[in-house]
Amino acid sequence: MDGDFTHLVHLIHSMGGSIRKGMDTKVTHLICNSSGGEKYRYAMTFRLAIIRPNWVLEAWKNRHDPNFSATIETFTRQHRLKAFEGQKVCFFGFPEEEQQHMIDVLRTNGGIPTDLEDPECSHVPVL
Repeated sequence: MDGDFTHLVHLIHSMGGSIRKGMDTKVTHLICNSSGGEKYRYAMTFRLAIIRPNWVLEAWKNRHDPNFSATIETFTRQHRLKAFEGQKVCFFGFPEEEQQHMIDVLRTNGGIPTDLEDPECSHVPVL
């Protein structure tokens, strides 16, 4: 386990939360840095909150406020993972103006534009 993960686990346990390795009916939130993967698809299917690790860190800052709840929509909304967060996408064969628009939309949704040579490219929309 790396230090960041261990730290998050400690904070979650200190605030009364629990961690599960697998996805099951007791899971209420998926904490991750990027969209995609089996756990992400499970969370999407069952409409679980999919949030960034900073959700835990911000909740920790508010731990002494008796009126604070980390699970209310107004708080979780700020930490929700975007649809393409962490995904590297290469648009191939599109006119320059259209491609630029798609790159702008991709960035708005957390994605990273890349080229075909990038071994971490996760999606390649082709015209």
